[in-house]
Amino acid sequence: MKDLQPPVYTGLEQPGRGSLILKFNEHIKFDSDDFAACGGFEISGIEQADQTSLLLALNGDDLPGEELTLEGRVRDDTGNELWFLLPFYSVNINPAQLILSEFITEHSSSRYEKAEIVVLREGNLGGITVYNGAAGDHKSCLRFQDQEVEQGEYLIVHFRSDGLAGETDEYGEDRILAGNSATAPNAIADVRDFWTEGDQGLSDTNGALSIYASPAPGAEILDAVLYSNRSYEEGQDYGSFGTSYTQRVMNELAGAGAWVYSGDQIIPEDCLRSEDSTSTRSICRDLEFNDTNGKNDWHIVPTSCSSFGHENCQDVYEP
Repeated sequence: MKDLQPPVYTGLEQPGRGSLILKFNEHIKFDSDDFAACGGFEISGIEQADQTSLLLALNGDDLPGEELTLEGRVRDDTGNELWFLLPFYSVNINPAQLILSEFITEHSSSRYEKAEIVVLREGNLGGITVYNGAAGDHKSCLRFQDQEVEQGEYLIVHFRSDGLAGETDEYGEDRILAGNSATAPNAIADVRDFWTEGDQGLSDTNGALSIYASPAPGAEILDAVLYSNRSYEEGQDYGSFGTSYTQRVMNELAGAGAWVYSGDQIIPEDCLRSEDSTSTRSICRDLEFNDTNGKNDWHIVPTSCSSFGHENCQDVYEP
């Protein structure tokens, strides 16, 4: 029987900035004229990497983490064709090392949900992505643009906005575009403020925050924190996390090694306990930024001791 099925695209690899490997499920053929670049780059060469893969050489003025698009056509040995339009992200060759340092999950009229991220090693933010949830399941996210940052800088990510003009992502040299002005009352002075896109707010007591190296599938998880006030009960739906969405998020992060758990599967008791956290009692790491991917890295500070944009408070809330 004649083969009538076109080739199937199965994924890509980026060995480094300026190269791209496209993978297919069978032997493919191509014509260079059938490929076109969309965005800040050009295709300088295409060759067969192996029978089922193509190696593309790229050049251009694309920025670290910039979303780009490749258009192309391949065919199999019997002439069946596959046209594709493929989005991907340029490689950030010098990514900053980031860690979640402090966050609040509840909001009030004067304090909104936000997270503090500390730069542990200088580098570029381009493409690094913060999720309210995980890459595979999330309510909102922030993909950082090209920006060099220094060791010790604080980055504040806001998960709720008022739609005000002053709620401006602070790129470039000016770190007070939002500042403490009346047009952005929840911004933090003298540090970089950013706002996520998507649903407003965080889950008050049962959720997760995560940082990935890029929004590309399979990207490395740089940091995560999982929190819950729930209790595990044998036979309860969704692993006692309350919803299938929350269970999927917890499983994705724990399954990838971004959070430790004690049994065969993650349960609420493995997570940071969030019941004493409020809009005025933030959740903090210690000053050493210990990161064992577990709940013991974190503590809840006393009322009014939040320290966004500054050294974390080491005092622990006592009910």
